[in-house]
Amino acid sequence: MVKQYFLLFLVFTMTSFANVNSPYGPRIAGNTSGDVVAVWSRFNNTSYVVQQSTLSIGGSWSTPVQVSSNNYNALLPDLAMNDEGDIVFVWQSNVDSMYQVFSATGTFGDPPNPPSILATTPGTYPRVALDATGNSIAVWQGSPVSTYALETAFCLASSFTCGVMSHLDPTQQLVIPVIAIHPTSGDALIVWQYFSNLTFSIQAVAIPYGSFWGTPITLSSSSQSATNCVVVYSSSGEALVAWQQSGDGNNGLQVISYSSGTWGTSTTFNISGSNLITPTLAINASGDAILAAECSSPTDKTSSIVVAQRTSGTWGDFTTLSNTTTAKRPQATMSQTGDSTLAAVIWENNTDSTHSTIYASTLASGSSWSTPSIVSTPDINNSNPVIWMNNDGSTAIALWNTLTDYSIQINTSTYTASSSTWSSPSTLDE
Repeated sequence: MVKQYFLLFLVFTMTSFANVNSPYGPRIAGNTSGDVVAVWSRFNNTSYVVQQSTLSIGGSWSTPVQVSSNNYNALLPDLAMNDEGDIVFVWQSNVDSMYQVFSATGTFGDPPNPPSILATTPGTYPRVALDATGNSIAVWQGSPVSTYALETAFCLASSFTCGVMSHLDPTQQLVIPVIAIHPTSGDALIVWQYFSNLTFSIQAVAIPYGSFWGTPITLSSSSQSATNCVVVYSSSGEALVAWQQSGDGNNGLQVISYSSGTWGTSTTFNISGSNLITPTLAINASGDAILAAECSSPTDKTSSIVVAQRTSGTWGDFTTLSNTTTAKRPQATMSQTGDSTLAAVIWENNTDSTHSTIYASTLASGSSWSTPSIVSTPDINNSNPVIWMNNDGSTAIALWNTLTDYSIQINTSTYTASSSTWSSPSTLDE
């Protein structure tokens, strides 16, 4: 009964969980060599299948190839890639009216290997991270008994099998996990929402390289509801976790750092009279970071995109990026050196009840955020943007869903710092 009640509660509140990626993607990953991989789900007139396309900076996207099988509907894809070009994909497939989590591996420039199932128990919302040597950790929301648990799969690069573990708390529902991994050490952080006593909170577990689990801790305040957690890891070894948390009549944001086994003191972000929701984070090797979010007004029902920067360990005030009043779903990225561009934020804006446009703003070192540029084709339905930037900030790649004639396509645009322009949108998936 508890699980059924929670499921109904989750359905009614799912609209607030904006950091759950679109069922169809896209997702994007890149490495220091400038290699980029995109993954998404498309309907092939029989079932939904996961596809990938690759790009080397300065080149063209490859012809999409299929990652999943044709046997089951495959949705909610995610991926990770390291500097060696190792790639791992995860997704959920509907098998006999039950979602289960599948995975596939590959190498940049080569076709992906055949998919395999990670667990035969129910699973959804999979996420994956990959270290420098090709070892991966996948995490997803499972339901092996009456409550929702976390499931993890530890897959060694030298092995064709994965060790799967279930992490269950009978008093809580553990849902919608996210994961980040230190690219060189292999240390990982898993963060999730847990539901107990009719309230959502945020928990996390640090997993040192070679370990299979750690001691979970609660990051959010027990007196406030917390959702929409995100986590990033820098190449220098610092992780940041952010989430939205209710309080004083409005939603604010919390950000906390983790480094060398120690959690820092959380920083609170509020804007009087407004709700801050759907946070997104990016961090570079120097520890500079950006936090972007949707800032909505409960009185006039407008929303904008705001961003705060952290330099020398100190967070600054929010800057408003959007020049529209219905902006949502921000995604952020940073270069590692900032030679050309330091950071970029992309978001979706509703132009009317049936059309939405993708906007982006960039930040150059020593400068201010640029006037937002329209990245997508206007006057059609564009949604769920993602973005990645190369090491020196000379190039950024954006992808998003476009709905045309009742079909979903994946569109893309490239930002070139030398000209400060975005290319005309092109379609990856016909």
